[in-house]
Amino acid sequence: MLGAYVLARELDRAGDDIARAFSVYEQRLRPYMLRQQHAAARFAGSFAPKTALGIRVRDAVVNLMNIPAVGTLLVRSMFGNSFRFPLE
Repeated sequence: MLGAYVLARELDRAGDDIARAFSVYEQRLRPYMLRQQHAAARFAGSFAPKTALGIRVRDAVVNLMNIPAVGTLLVRSMFGNSFRFPLE
């Protein structure tokens, strides 16, 4: 959804210059997407811990995520949401 929003906006702003629209789209989205991919790669290891302690920690975190305020805080701290939507 984010990519579609940004691309639609840049296509609208660029008029007939589609190459410019795609270039600006990539410039705007690339840093955010790289951060998200890096966070996902770090987080992926938590799904399949290699030690008994890792399994216990994973299970405790999963249980904590069932508490709404704690779950929201944990998700934001792991993935964040630092993309700033243009308002124009």
